[in-house]
Amino acid sequence: MSCIVRGGRRIAVDTINAATPAKKRKPFEVSFVKLPNFWIDQLRHARKVSTVTLAHVILREAFKRQRVGGEIVLSTEVTRLARQVRARAVKELRELELIETEQNGNQAVRVISIIEREEDKKRIRPLCSPKCDAA
Repeated sequence: MSCIVRGGRRIAVDTINAATPAKKRKPFEVSFVKLPNFWIDQLRHARKVSTVTLAHVILREAFKRQRVGGEIVLSTEVTRLARQVRARAVKELRELELIETEQNGNQAVRVISIIEREEDKKRIRPLCSPKCDAA
């Protein structure tokens, strides 16, 4: 403990050990995801295994984004699929009317909405974090 002098008085000062880093939070991990019946029925018509794999990744990321926020970006890091394989799988998921996507130039594909039910084909629920609902 050290002392400083202010106004003619000695004041005891504790020093804080700044060398100890603050504890970091563990990243959010998804333990389970609901698979809608509509997706099960539509994925039966999928021609490629990569389409089913990408569908599972998208549902996991959608669940994660509900908790953490942000948008679903189908990058190589997230999907762990090669670029051409991912492009074919995204195209097939759009043809099966399970997702809607957008892409700007050479950037990664972003999922803008997930269609969860047959009735939702007409009325598509946009993906949005809880912060968007408050605005």
